[in-house]
Amino acid sequence: MNLRILTLTNILLIITHFILLVINYADLPEQVPSHVGLNLKTDAYRHKSFVFPIVILNIIIFAVLEFLKSKPQILNYGVPVTEKNKESLYRGMQKFLSILNLIVTFLFFSTSGYMYLSFNKIFLWFPWGLLIALFIGSAIFVVKQGWSEK
Repeated sequence: MNLRILTLTNILLIITHFILLVINYADLPEQVPSHVGLNLKTDAYRHKSFVFPIVILNIIIFAVLEFLKSKPQILNYGVPVTEKNKESLYRGMQKFLSILNLIVTFLFFSTSGYMYLSFNKIFLWFPWGLLIALFIGSAIFVVKQGWSEK
């Protein structure tokens, strides 16, 4: 799995999320949901400007995970890191952090879509369709190439 593709996909989703919020901002009601309970009922509202901190929080989490991905030696692995297993452990952690970052972005994107732009169905289903396509493509790649990278 190419880490650059995952990172680029993540960046494009964050940008798309922001653009869709800007485009639809005027159509939002003055008060938007700020919390939805487990029963899927809205139980708190805030001013519509509340939609943008969600993207900002996503960018902060993205930046932190990208930083950790660039410094795999500072992370905890649960097994001793040796010269023999170092490359494999570091590469595996970088893949994990890339996938985690993408999942976090999908969750922010779709939650925002559900809470603020539920009238725009593409906002709800686009990120999940892309995630499914990405994982199916990755699975096909893994089957053809094998788990180890050449």
